[in-house]
Amino acid sequence: MTTSTLTLNLCEPVTQRLLPNIEALLAPTDFSVLLNTLADQPEGTVVCSQTQEVCSLLAAAIITWLRLCRMSIWHDNHPVNVRALNVQSLFALLMQPHAHLRLAFC
Repeated sequence: MTTSTLTLNLCEPVTQRLLPNIEALLAPTDFSVLLNTLADQPEGTVVCSQTQEVCSLLAAAIITWLRLCRMSIWHDNHPVNVRALNVQSLFALLMQPHAHLRLAFC
């Protein structure tokens, strides 16, 4: 059985802050990380299993960092209104088939 995945692209400062939370919350079998430090703007790519448990944990972690820091989010190359974002709406974005979110600090 093939499991659906979601992808998070994180700018370097977001990677430094959010990745430890992801590593603490998710089982090692639920995600993989690629760190690209050779690019002009280093970033991390996190590919996760797209299960309800994983998406709910990711939504909680991302919302927490949104409340702590000014962060912007793009979903499939479209900006997300982070002021209107809550855990339920972020969970819905993460559960969309093959979701792809990009997170960066403003």
